[in-house]
Amino acid sequence: MDESTTWSIDRNDLFQSLGFNARERKLLANQADEFMRAILELSPTETPKSSDPVGQVASTGSPLYISGTRYHINLTQTAKTALLGSLGIIAKAAILNNLNLLEFSLTLTSAVIAELCRRITRLSNRQRNIVEGILDLKKSLGLPGYWPTTDELSNKLSLSSEEIEKDLKPITDKVVTLDPDSKTWRVLL
Repeated sequence: MDESTTWSIDRNDLFQSLGFNARERKLLANQADEFMRAILELSPTETPKSSDPVGQVASTGSPLYISGTRYHINLTQTAKTALLGSLGIIAKAAILNNLNLLEFSLTLTSAVIAELCRRITRLSNRQRNIVEGILDLKKSLGLPGYWPTTDELSNKLSLSSEEIEKDLKPITDKVVTLDPDSKTWRVLL
């Protein structure tokens, strides 16, 4: 079980710890508090208050947030990793926005996804089944470096090796590729 610990970091060191260079940190100057508030779901004017009016005791899981100086937050290692990942995404989006590139990157991303969808929809049913078979065999073994051979695909899909090669030849180097050394098929998408 992941135990909760207190994570402390200076506001000025936050973006450096996330791997941003000096120029990027300059673009993000004075935004650390806003990002932390957003992720901790605190509005900019809201101050965390105890729900226990008598004892005024915060729970062990509540963040101690000192705006503008240093952050002290109680969280698990998993939550810390998620928090840092979220901060990185928000900071990168802020940089793109500051450089007036955010809208362009969204358009570009949409265009790339549309192109990939267009490529996939051009596959015949049998080609699509073979590509799905390649991915199913890879997933079933769960080995990162594994890709199936033509014979393995043939056994799984009840097709001859010649039929598989004939169907994959037109989409070779576009959707799939045949590794000449290991004789395995890899999906490029």
